[in-house]
Amino acid sequence: MEAAMKPGIKQILMQSFIFTALAVNVMLGALLWARGQVSLPATAPTTTVPVLPGEKVEVQDRFEGAEQHGDWRIETYEKVEYRYDRYGRLLEVIPTGEKTYLRYWDTQERPKP
Repeated sequence: MEAAMKPGIKQILMQSFIFTALAVNVMLGALLWARGQVSLPATAPTTTVPVLPGEKVEVQDRFEGAEQHGDWRIETYEKVEYRYDRYGRLLEVIPTGEKTYLRYWDTQERPKP
């Protein structure tokens, strides 16, 4: 009697297989449906300026200054493009507007005001 009430290993495996196959089909259907719902632009917009042949462009961080706030020293750097001609002469300096702030813990003793 007890053996008839317990499901066999074959039945458990078959139910697991059917459930897995059903879940995979539902996920594939969702992927196919979502692919049609999302529209991507044909091309990405370009944001760079074309470089002439022989022109060299370097991007560097230029030191802007430092401030003291309590025990913290905060240094400011700005990213700058340097454009050179094919002979190595500087043509122009273009600030990018991107700034980086570095904060250091200053442990030096300072006289109290």
